[in-house]
Amino acid sequence: MGACCLKISKQYGEKGERKEFLKRDGVSQLKELIASSTRKHNRSIQIFSAKELKTATNNYSYPLSFIRNDRYYKLYKGYLKDQSISVMKFTKNVLEAYQQCCNNIVYAFHMNHMNVIKLIGCCLQTRIPILVFEAVGYGTLADRIHYRHQPVFDRLLWTKRLNIAVEIANAMSYLHDGFPRPVISRSITLSNILFDEQGLVKLFDFTLAAFIPEDETYVNDGVRATMRYIAPEYAMTDDFNEKCDVYNFGVILLQLLIGQEKMESSDYERIILREGLEKCLGNNKFIEILDPIIVEDGLCLTKKKQLKDFIALALKCTSESPEDRPTMNDVAEQIRKMYQSCI
Repeated sequence: MGACCLKISKQYGEKGERKEFLKRDGVSQLKELIASSTRKHNRSIQIFSAKELKTATNNYSYPLSFIRNDRYYKLYKGYLKDQSISVMKFTKNVLEAYQQCCNNIVYAFHMNHMNVIKLIGCCLQTRIPILVFEAVGYGTLADRIHYRHQPVFDRLLWTKRLNIAVEIANAMSYLHDGFPRPVISRSITLSNILFDEQGLVKLFDFTLAAFIPEDETYVNDGVRATMRYIAPEYAMTDDFNEKCDVYNFGVILLQLLIGQEKMESSDYERIILREGLEKCLGNNKFIEILDPIIVEDGLCLTKKKQLKDFIALALKCTSESPEDRPTMNDVAEQIRKMYQSCI
């Protein structure tokens, strides 16, 4: 299965001609793609009218404000046939938004994992298709770390952080190993990790996702990953593979350990922070750099060992050398063992 087959290149001429292509051929190709995927995978998605979604969202009156990606899309809360839904509506640049929308449909359609957001359907009557997902209106990981003092969010105690790390790792491992060719995310960020009503992690947003082509070990298509999370080799070559996703995940682990605020710094400051963690781990002073909530909850010998193992794993994932990083499958297994030892 290749990457999004609806990518619109410069061959369609000037801006007006490309918009005309979207209007004339884009939707028909998208319908064809959905029908083909339905036959191939024995799974279908619902097609909604624009009127249905307008009614379901009360004319898009309830944006999920925790989704901070106004540059590309907005996510809205809705109710359809007594079912809570999340509606993804793309904004601004028509051509760019259309490509991003298609990428989300192509990849979300094929996902079947409890920790990856489920695509329910879409609307093809609008200029840019509108996507309908299962309900995920219960905050992001960014909210739970950055706005942790708000009463709506439970305190992120150590066991819960481990559980969240397990669920993210399981989803990432699924992307890398659950398909004939690995899927790279390029966008695992605190704001793209959502929660459902039961508190389950839901990986969200396939705008930058891509399959690694047959006979290739990386993707180099000019698409930029989220800068704050990029691996050093990707910054130098633009080549992105599974080990770059592992580095990305390692940054998430560090954020779970020490809190987002300390990770909102420059690349140089993050390197210093990483080196500080290595030193603290070596002289058993790592407690000083942890999120205070983890420490305030108490520190027994078992928990200290888990924390040391977790820090060591995060540092291994964010190693400068991709060869030294583990696979996501290995990472998921190690974190599962840590979590099982504290429940």
